[in-house]
Amino acid sequence: MIVSHEHRYIFVRTRKTAGSSLELALSATCGPDDIVTPHPGDENDELREAVGGSGAQNYLIPYHRYTTRNVATLVVKRRRPELFDHMPARRIRSTVGSEVWNSYFKFAFVRNPWDAVISMYYWTHQGPDRPPMDAFLASEACTRLQRNVDIFTIDGEVAVDRLFRFEDLRESAAEIGARLELGEPLELPRAKSSHRADRRAYRDVLTDTQIARIGEMFGRELEITGYVP
Repeated sequence: MIVSHEHRYIFVRTRKTAGSSLELALSATCGPDDIVTPHPGDENDELREAVGGSGAQNYLIPYHRYTTRNVATLVVKRRRPELFDHMPARRIRSTVGSEVWNSYFKFAFVRNPWDAVISMYYWTHQGPDRPPMDAFLASEACTRLQRNVDIFTIDGEVAVDRLFRFEDLRESAAEIGARLELGEPLELPRAKSSHRADRRAYRDVLTDTQIARIGEMFGRELEITGYVP
């Protein structure tokens, strides 16, 4: 997640939508006061250096923006609460304040959920002993992917100014760069793209029953995004 005061935008980062690549590219345009959240176990240091990206910075939540949850984190866990990569829009808004939230350009990416599920499956299970897809659909990892809709909505309504599609990533990156007047075109490195062993279309990977089940699981998101199987 990025909050750029220099360019007045907020990048709300969803799961399995090339968020790492986008964040690396956008971080190269960030100023010293901008917020860039850390990546737990970040494996992208070389890519970040290649695109001139900024490392994590300014991600500790200011004391004057503390919620009850933040106070509990400080008291119970004895550590400063932080902004994090897949932070929901509601919590970002409460941290940056209404003035910044309402005046900055906010955007997120969405993805065909059938394809996103397969991507998450291979990202979660990178070894040869992968569980059956039916078992994965009942797993916590798949449940986290379902929560993408909670990242870019507040009270069931889309909370960002623009939802871009993963399938139009290159064109969308160019549009974002032009809209924000970032100068040079965004250079998108291929982060976390080497884990998917099966590159077939999702219809060749999933059964009809699994396709229908995913459609039910992601019903709220499909209503908003308009994806169809």
